[in-house]
Amino acid sequence: MYTDTPLTKRNIRDAAAEYCAHHHIAVKITFDATVADEGGFDRTAATVVVGRALTEAPDWAGYYFLFRMLVEAHEVLRPADFDALTARSKDYRIGANGKCAKWTQGGWRVVDLNAVRPRPAAYWQAAALNMPHEVEAGEIAVEETYDLLTHDCQRDNLHNLHYMAHSRRFERAEYPALFDEIDALVP
Repeated sequence: MYTDTPLTKRNIRDAAAEYCAHHHIAVKITFDATVADEGGFDRTAATVVVGRALTEAPDWAGYYFLFRMLVEAHEVLRPADFDALTARSKDYRIGANGKCAKWTQGGWRVVDLNAVRPRPAAYWQAAALNMPHEVEAGEIAVEETYDLLTHDCQRDNLHNLHYMAHSRRFERAEYPALFDEIDALVP
């Protein structure tokens, strides 16, 4: 039975092991108390870093953030399991201020695309919030988490959390040209 209590390390490890086995991926799980947010996926070490916010959140939110990180790992480790744009977008980051990054063999390369081609703040915010790999990760995380929850209020909270994360619209069709602009600036 799931409650609004935080997840234990065992809950996290068990859910991660089940997801990884089902999707044929291998990741390490680490609990890093220095990470203030929900954590993230370290692609250089194939490690999901679980931060304090995830372990302190109610279980429905903790599972959502955990599954988002596991899907991000899945997108990086097995990109062929996703559509081409989602697979491509995992190698880009777009900041709400127009600072963008592209993953290269040497790590993340940052460029200030807004300095080259200025756009309104709302454009960058919408682009940042609706990256194809992020939206896909959120949708899969909702599906994975939904069945674990026993109360309608938890399910409502889950849907609201996901909706809030992607409430500003940005068309998927705009991303290839945006990625091409970043590619032109990253040697």
